[in-house]
Amino acid sequence: ADASFALVLNIDIACMSNDGNVMDTSMIAMLATLRTAEFPIYQPDESGKVVPRHDLKKWKPTVSNYPVSLTFGLFDNAILHDCTHKEEQELTGWYSVVYNNLGQLCGMYKPGGTPIKKDSMKECMAVAKLHAKKV
Repeated sequence: ADASFALVLNIDIACMSNDGNVMDTSMIAMLATLRTAEFPIYQPDESGKVVPRHDLKKWKPTVSNYPVSLTFGLFDNAILHDCTHKEEQELTGWYSVVYNNLGQLCGMYKPGGTPIKKDSMKECMAVAKLHAKKV
């Protein structure tokens, strides 16, 4: 009998110390977890029950396309990135840009606060794109 099954992976991220920039660091922590994860191979035994096969080499997921976020803090006319928690308290707005490692734009998030100029937005996007390729 053919056995069908799926492995579900949940990643919970707990912030032990918030020195700022939690979203970006959480995404990098998740990526590091996926890149180093190993899972046992599951196969049906003689009775058809799906069980882990500890005698086989563990399976490592291939992580070939992944998102990388870079958040910029807006403070008057200055734009900062990788802000500390103390700096975040003084910001007048923020702007997050997400690219994947292939240089494709995945998303942008700008919740209220100080507006960002078009030229500044383009500059932030260029920095975020370079950052995504380095991670």
